[in-house]
Amino acid sequence: MNRRDFFKSFSLRMKSEEEDSGEEPPEKSPAIIRPPYNGDPELFQQKCPTCPAYCMTACEEGIIRLDKDSIPYLDFSVTGCTFCGDCAKYCNIDVLKIDGPATIHWLAELDKVKCSSWTEPTCRMCADVCETKAILFYGGLRPEVDGEACTGCGQCTSYCPDSALTMIYSP
Repeated sequence: MNRRDFFKSFSLRMKSEEEDSGEEPPEKSPAIIRPPYNGDPELFQQKCPTCPAYCMTACEEGIIRLDKDSIPYLDFSVTGCTFCGDCAKYCNIDVLKIDGPATIHWLAELDKVKCSSWTEPTCRMCADVCETKAILFYGGLRPEVDGEACTGCGQCTSYCPDSALTMIYSP
């Protein structure tokens, strides 16, 4: 077992032990993370409720979920978005378009109190999974998120064993 799998095993066990609250994300809240490849967020509300949700079944990571109104959102609790484009390729109502912006308007935010790397050099999971190298470690400790490099994919939030990373809206 490599170091990444070792730390991930703790994260997965803690998440599976937590009870699912069964709550849906709030309707039309800015706290809902929508899939990439969309240029007009209003289209989610207008077209998605009557759609068969091909984007959800096409998602290779399985992170696209539907709220109570059948509107897709991203759930980073297990992994993040790879920007593979399959959700857009299979969207038959033109809400997601493969030539649309491959962006998620959210950024990772680090809680320095929760992060074990701020006190001891035990973990670098967030940096290991970040493809854009948006998490920088200063002096071997003290990670910081580079907002310019962060794509909002959510990989770091799902792998952090301390749950020290959350997503914040960045229009």
